[in-house]
Formats: sequence, structure tokens, C-alpha cells
Amino acid sequence: MDQMHIVLANDPRAYREVMAAALQALRPRHAVLCVEPDELDGEVARLDPELVLCSRLTPVVQRYALVWVMLYPDGDTRAVICVAGQHTTAGDLEFDRLLAIIDQAERLTMMSQPTAS
Repeated sequence: MDQMHIVLANDPRAYREVMAAALQALRPRHAVLCVEPDELDGEVARLDPELVLCSRLTPVVQRYALVWVMLYPDGDTRAVICVAGQHTTAGDLEFDRLLAIIDQAERLTMMSQPTAS
């Protein structure tokens, strides 16, 4: 599998940067990119990432991302998670659950890639 792309565009910025650093350390095989929320749509359209973490969901994220996580929508202590079109809501999303979501996105990506004959 080629490198999986993870785009983070959640607020606040410090939280986004800490999460990105932790993800890069714990999942070094993936490309992790932090962007400002206003730049999210352009980066998603350009990269076609497998996973997006954001604070505000857009139609572009819904269209391109196989997996997306909307953290703390409207300031609520919850996350909305979409994996291949299946939506769930979680209370305060713990980091180990986020890592499990990333691993799930990787498995889905690998399953969707054509096999060499």
C-alpha cells in the first residue's frame, strides 16, 4: 500500500498540531498534514485523503474522504465518525479510539485497492 494520507483541520490549532505530532510518531507510515480549516476543501480535493479530522464538515470532505471524524461539532464534547458511509457518534473521543479508526481506514483502503495478477 502506498502511504495513506491523513488531513487534520480541527480547532484549536494547538490541539491539531499535538495530534499530528502524535500520529506521525505512532503511525509513521502515513502522511499527516495539518491545514487551517479554511484550507481544508482545497487540500482534500488535491490529496484525496483516506482520513480527515475536522471541526466543520463540508460537502468536499463527505465526497472525497473514505473516513472522516468531526471533532467537537458546535463545541459539544463529542465526535461524529463516518467510516465508509456508516455514521456513529462518540462521547469524548479518546486517542486510542482515534488510532483504531486510522487502522480501520488503512484496512479499508487496502481492501479497495486492485490486486496485482
